[in-house]
Amino acid sequence: MNEALGVGNGFSLSGSHRTRYENVGENVRSGTSINDQILTFRTILNAEYQQDRFSAQLELMDSRQKLADPDSLISTGNINTLDFL
Repeated sequence: MNEALGVGNGFSLSGSHRTRYENVGENVRSGTSINDQILTFRTILNAEYQQDRFSAQLELMDSRQKLADPDSLISTGNINTLDFL
């Protein structure tokens, strides 16, 4: 894989993705709609470099949501679009 990316030995790249759908029916919380749904996406990208006794790592996470109602408990305070971990 390193040759395909054009990077030297000691460099590695990995990642994961999760898509999740949730639906709440007959919600009992006041001030919210009786039914709520949300579709969430989470992608994690991890890059590492190791050479002799030196190592460095960078991990990024991108989290997004769709379908949440305006009165949902999920907001931009709960979902970070892009963040360094």
